[in-house]
Amino acid sequence: QRHNVIPNQALLHSLPRFPEDLRELDLSQNYVGPAGALSVFDVVERCVNLREIVLVGNDLDNHAVAYFAHKAEKHPKLASITLGNNAFSKQGGRVLLQAVQANSKITHVVVQKEPFLTPGLRQRIECQADLNKQFQVLA
Repeated sequence: QRHNVIPNQALLHSLPRFPEDLRELDLSQNYVGPAGALSVFDVVERCVNLREIVLVGNDLDNHAVAYFAHKAEKHPKLASITLGNNAFSKQGGRVLLQAVQANSKITHVVVQKEPFLTPGLRQRIECQADLNKQFQVLA
C-alpha cells in the first residue's frame, strides 16, 4: 500500500512465505506495471537470497527502473537481471548501468527490445555485467 497500488493477489500467492526463500522472480507472465513494480522492488530488497529477476513486459518507466537499480545496487546476491519490452530510456538505463558498476555480484544482464534505450547504452550495461563475471572468476 506504500505506493498506492492494489496488491496483485496472484503474485502474492505465488511468493514464498518467507522472503529469504525466494531465489528467482519472473514477472514476465504477471503484469505489475510501473507503479506495482515499486512495491515489488521493496519486497525484492528483503529477499536476500534472490539471484535472478525477470522484468519483461511490465512497461517499466525511468522512475521504476531507477528505483529498482537503487535496490539492485546494494543487493547481496542478485546476479541476473532480464529486462525487455518496457518503456525506459537512457535516463533509466544510466542508473541501471551505475547499479551494475557498483554491484559486482550482478554478472548477467539482458536488455532486449527496449525501444527508447540506445543500443550503445544497452551494450555498456551488458558489457559491465560481463566484466563483473570475469571479476568473480578472478576473485
